[in-house]
Amino acid sequence: MLESAFTFLSQGATIQEFRISNHNIVLGFPEAKFYKTHNVPYFGETIGRTTNRVKDAQLHDLNGKTYQLHANDGPNCLHGGKEGWGKKEFDGPRPVMRGGKEGVQYTYLSRDGEEGYPGTVECHVWYTAGKEGEVTVLDVEYQVEFAGNECEETVVGVTNHSYFNLNPTSPTIADHLINLSTTNHLALDSNSIPTGDIIPHPSAPLPKYTLHPRRQPPLLRRLLRPRSPPNHHPPRHAHRSPPTSRYTFTSSYETTSRNTEHGTGVSVLHGRAY
Repeated sequence: MLESAFTFLSQGATIQEFRISNHNIVLGFPEAKFYKTHNVPYFGETIGRTTNRVKDAQLHDLNGKTYQLHANDGPNCLHGGKEGWGKKEFDGPRPVMRGGKEGVQYTYLSRDGEEGYPGTVECHVWYTAGKEGEVTVLDVEYQVEFAGNECEETVVGVTNHSYFNLNPTSPTIADHLINLSTTNHLALDSNSIPTGDIIPHPSAPLPKYTLHPRRQPPLLRRLLRPRSPPNHHPPRHAHRSPPTSRYTFTSSYETTSRNTEHGTGVSVLHGRAY
């Protein structure tokens, strides 16, 4: 099932194809060689050692020092630097059974000082696939741990950078509908660094009516109750459902940090297509 529905590449442990009803719902290139020369959008890559932007390409107060990273996005370090993990060759695929499902494992050893990051760490990526009724499920799991003793602390943030088009009859996602669990977003400065402010997104639709508080359903009253701004976490669930398509993609991102001798962190990304 894994081989028939998915195609992965060793460069970046990349998701090249995610096929539903013989249609590939992720964007990418038809040949592996183009991922080496043209993948500026990071199609399907494993992003690391960190994701998104590190302000001024500097890590402060880490091991009692400041580390200078490679600045590849103006003054910032984006997606791990000039050659983040998505541009690296991973060992694999190695067939595995994980959680009762067939899958493959990729491994990459990131040396101390790579792109300016301290500490040698080893990243494991597992892709496992299965069926839940008519639903095709791809589970992506990451584990990163120290593999050297150069330092006591480092930073790691890993994710997958796939783009989805769930409507196989359209070359764009113009007709996709997106349902999000919030209308707020993190405000950014001119260099796309979060300012810390959580504000309504300008594209969020305004409510068409307001119920009297005593007539509001209990759940709605709880949702509308004033509260302090939440901590920043990745969106729990996102549903994209084009009107003309029967495909829906649900993603959830959960991070569990375990305080171990080596400070191991585990992240899990779940993708489902109907």
